[in-house]
Amino acid sequence: MTMVSLPKHFIRVAASNEMSSAAYALQNAEALMVSQPYALKMRNSLGSTIEANGKPFLIDPETYRYFFPRKYHLKQKKPRAWLHEMAQLMPDEIKTTFGIKKAEPSNFDALQLIDFCKANIEIQTSLKKSDGTSLLPLAILCPYMLIGEENFSGSIQFHLQIIKTMLKVNKTGLPVIAYLYLSNELLNRPSRLEKIADALKEVECKAVAVWIDNFDETAANDDELENLKEFYLQLSASKHVLSMYGGTAQIMMMYHGLGSITHGVHYQLHKNGKNEGGGPAHYFYISNLRHRIRTIEASTIIERQGFSRPEYLNKVCNCPVCEKEISYAPGAAILSLEGNSGDQVGKLTTHFSYCKKVEIDNVARLTMGEYAEWLNVMTDHLQLTLDEEDYVDTVNNWISVIFGIDLEEQADDEAI
Repeated sequence: MTMVSLPKHFIRVAASNEMSSAAYALQNAEALMVSQPYALKMRNSLGSTIEANGKPFLIDPETYRYFFPRKYHLKQKKPRAWLHEMAQLMPDEIKTTFGIKKAEPSNFDALQLIDFCKANIEIQTSLKKSDGTSLLPLAILCPYMLIGEENFSGSIQFHLQIIKTMLKVNKTGLPVIAYLYLSNELLNRPSRLEKIADALKEVECKAVAVWIDNFDETAANDDELENLKEFYLQLSASKHVLSMYGGTAQIMMMYHGLGSITHGVHYQLHKNGKNEGGGPAHYFYISNLRHRIRTIEASTIIERQGFSRPEYLNKVCNCPVCEKEISYAPGAAILSLEGNSGDQVGKLTTHFSYCKKVEIDNVARLTMGEYAEWLNVMTDHLQLTLDEEDYVDTVNNWISVIFGIDLEEQADDEAI
């Protein structure tokens, strides 16, 4: 079976303000990941915008929300409008329960499952170009729900049925992408992850999207990182693997089977599906440390270094924003980006997406050892306080767990 080929770098968009910011991010990314409720609500203007930017795209169904309890259906005690509108196109098990109770997979008979799959295919292929012709995504993503410890086997079977039904009813000619939305707790159950990977071998879809609920790479323990890396490696034996929320640690896992990375315009590198909204824009991404840092703190760190303009461009960042503006007075320039005005968000987004592009491009350019050395050199460019060294420790831990490179042992060998 031939695996589908997808872009390596996706920018996620779920609202109009994010779409406007995406114009900056797409200077440095290859493709869009669009929320399905947003695509349905704004399909006329969205089609024109996507046509104009010329970037390929995928649409995230976000059907997981219907399988959550009623309280997650509501916003200020009313059903969430965009999700309610999408629910009207879904089978009865979703249409009649949204805002009242959670949908139950066990209530989906064969006919409802077919309707479920057809509805999502129709929405994902409903965008139009300005001339009225279809604007099609790269592939069709399967509808999905959260898979956790509760009813684990039943949830896997439900997803397998969805994937097989999607493959059967899909008449678009587009590839089908399976979708795994996994509870964070499963990262500590490698046998569960192995069972999921084995189950995916049964189906002929050529790619799989993976979202680990609220998986924060910067706070993950060694076992979680190791188990996720191994999971990607197992899936990639037969599938192109797409991370739906990922930062530097998962970019490093592109050496171990991960094929594509998705992140939001506002530093949305992880998400709890039961919460709404991403982080605020007023963070500056210090590429040396691979962390999003509050703008005022980032300004303090960079100001302390006393970099000249050439030093800043060489040792921190030479993105268009840094080259044109920030490098002349880095500390003050970064501090001036504290806020959420359109101009500030545009600069922060351009800078951040450029840094992510460099990280992704370097996977193809460097060996694992060279990538580790590059990360190390970048952290060495900064003089940090004891508290700030935690950022470096996180990066070094990624190098140890994901690449299997012991930096302390390497340093000892060089000393000898």
